[in-house]
Amino acid sequence: MSMREVGNRLVGVRRFGPLLAGLLAAGCVVAPPPGAPPAPTVEVLRGDARAFQYGSNAAELLAHPDAREAVRRLFGSEQSQTTTRLSRSAADFFGNPAPTRVVRIAGADYLAATGCVPSACSTHPGLLLIRADGEELFARLDDGGFSHYYGFGTRVEMTPRTLALIDAAWRALRP
Repeated sequence: MSMREVGNRLVGVRRFGPLLAGLLAAGCVVAPPPGAPPAPTVEVLRGDARAFQYGSNAAELLAHPDAREAVRRLFGSEQSQTTTRLSRSAADFFGNPAPTRVVRIAGADYLAATGCVPSACSTHPGLLLIRADGEELFARLDDGGFSHYYGFGTRVEMTPRTLALIDAAWRALRP
């Protein structure tokens, strides 16, 4: 390559480099859709003994007698078998469990259990939230690029605000 060709390429980089950098930076920020509720504040409460009331991790929580029935109702038929919605059973998303924690979301405390499918942690993670009083359960399972949301409780409705609550916990607990 001649010095002239090198010079011509550098001129092209100098001319279009800032434009390309600006486009890439602008593409990384996506505004929420109109009318979307703001993300609630999430605080991870360190050293809270309530984190272990159903076990020390998601696998123990799913098997605990006091939580098992509510979790079964939360996931329905997806709890223990593959369905048309999920490529794996819901329980598989907690096969590689992390320690349970307590999180405070918008003033309410939740027991949070995270995990993932052991052979696919980067593409198949899961989150289970149980309100401290046990009255509400929420979950998010990411199945290879598709997020599935679940809610169970007397007054639970899967509204945009509820999805924002689950997603805020998701972001706070992701490594």
